[in-house]
Amino acid sequence: MKVIFTFTFSILLTCFTLSYAQIQLEVTTAPTEVYVNEPFSLQFKVNGSTAVNRFKQPVHENLRYVGGPFQSGNQFYVNGKRTETFSVSYTVIINQPGNITIPEATIWIDNNPHSFKALKLKVHAGRRLNNASTTKKKNPFNEKDEEEWPTEASAFKKKLDDNIFMQLEVDKKRCYNGEPITASYKLYSRLQCESKLTKNPSFNGFSVTDIQVSPETDVKVDTVNGKLFNVYTIRKVQLIPQQTGKLHIEKAALENQVFILPPNSNPDPFQMMDDPRFSGARVHTVHLTSNAVDVDVMPLPENAPIDYNGAVGEFEFNTTMMQYVFPAHKEGKLVVEIRGTGNLQLLTPPIIEWPDALEPFESVVKDDIDQTTSPIVGTRQFIFPFSVKSTGKYSIPAIKFHVFNPAKKQYETLQSSTIAFTVIPSDENDLPFANKKKQSWKNNAKILLTVTGIMALLAFVLVFIKKKKSNKIINLKKEEKGQLEPVKQVVNSDPFKESKVLLQSYSINTFYQTLQRELKSYLCQQLSIHAQTETSVIIEALDEKGISDHVQQSLSSLLHALEMNVYAPIAVTEEPSVYLNRAEEIVNTIKPYFP
Repeated sequence: MKVIFTFTFSILLTCFTLSYAQIQLEVTTAPTEVYVNEPFSLQFKVNGSTAVNRFKQPVHENLRYVGGPFQSGNQFYVNGKRTETFSVSYTVIINQPGNITIPEATIWIDNNPHSFKALKLKVHAGRRLNNASTTKKKNPFNEKDEEEWPTEASAFKKKLDDNIFMQLEVDKKRCYNGEPITASYKLYSRLQCESKLTKNPSFNGFSVTDIQVSPETDVKVDTVNGKLFNVYTIRKVQLIPQQTGKLHIEKAALENQVFILPPNSNPDPFQMMDDPRFSGARVHTVHLTSNAVDVDVMPLPENAPIDYNGAVGEFEFNTTMMQYVFPAHKEGKLVVEIRGTGNLQLLTPPIIEWPDALEPFESVVKDDIDQTTSPIVGTRQFIFPFSVKSTGKYSIPAIKFHVFNPAKKQYETLQSSTIAFTVIPSDENDLPFANKKKQSWKNNAKILLTVTGIMALLAFVLVFIKKKKSNKIINLKKEEKGQLEPVKQVVNSDPFKESKVLLQSYSINTFYQTLQRELKSYLCQQLSIHAQTETSVIIEALDEKGISDHVQQSLSSLLHALEMNVYAPIAVTEEPSVYLNRAEEIVNTIKPYFP
């Protein structure tokens, strides 16, 4: 028996090692050089799985989140082997220079926690916008023909203002509700300077996505009032209005250390040493503030199709199946893909007319967004798992997706083709066209069943021993302190009173956490179990009460969605009131089971 135990434990250890060895975690920044008060992308990437249940982002006193989260997931096959990747990124700012260590982030994959490594960053005090690495071709200035800098204060300030300023530029000042706008905060300079962002604008009324830019390489030359300026993009964002009327895009502020060369010195700032102070330059602190911009947001035309769900942009629409032939015991997966430019991250699933023989489940959203382009281009996938009652050939009718195209100023209807697939008996091979002999498959199945039986027996023994020890400890605690029985409290007439108040006051972040707590508290009071009980235990208790599988699945799905919104709101596709309605429906359904 000892030999069998050792052999079986080795099998278990090998299985777990192989399972976890496939998952690799990476944390990176873009760009790699990080500067104080300048936004950059912080990305967490998982290689080997897309089954993410929860994500907990790191917290640091000098780290501030200003954008995101932005989710991306991919599954593809190469030579019959499936590869999966998942990533979530944020736009962040660090407000102190020096060596900063961003703590570990935690991600739950298949309900198992994994930790990213802590990230050590060197944060520079300020970015030198004109530097020695810039080629001389980008220097349009020749100060030999200019007069010397005046000594009188007002005249000196005026010349500074004429040679360096900040400006907010937008690609449009009039748009439709949901139509993306590109806003760029740019520094125009004819001077050598170091700059840091001191005031980031808030974008009230907009959904915000940062577009990645590099001030070191993205340098343009432009003419203003007959003078050539180097133009640096300090921050660039895509804004999607979420309400109509006049929306205000706020100012941003920069603090600049400007270096003025003394007379008879080398006038070419691009040939100066890395530190301009060594050249004897005078240093002046200049505070710059950009202009603000008002945008007129128009409502969409009233002749919208009946099933229109708010999509605005120029999109392509496609549907596919992850597998067109699969056994009856496996779920099918329908993939609805929308690609293009527009309010992509605000899209909700299209309506699907499912055949009676198919039972669909809640969709999973996966985004793949390119944040380096303007306008932002990306793909949003809605993956619909579904079960099939019996084998045979099936088809899903064509799916329609309605979108408003702002360029054409009209609604468009995109339509997929009908999707046909086949469900084979569950006792057939998962790869029905593989060149394998049936008898060989049966032999392998027998071996697999034998090993599985041994592993199950071992698991039962281990659980029995653990439970016996646990009961012994509990009995000892009962003797010392008395048993802590769960107290059944009086259930409020309205179990979601706090959630409704938060919803009315638009305290959305607190709303999800409160709704999750109130729902679990109500269920635990009815079931006479502890309020901190895990979801799986609550589901088991409901099953013992005879509550239907459909209600149990709805509850599990809702609690999972609330948990994602609390800890990692990666893909919020429904209004908060929808979650409250779902919670009330579940409570009303189970009330008859509790006298």
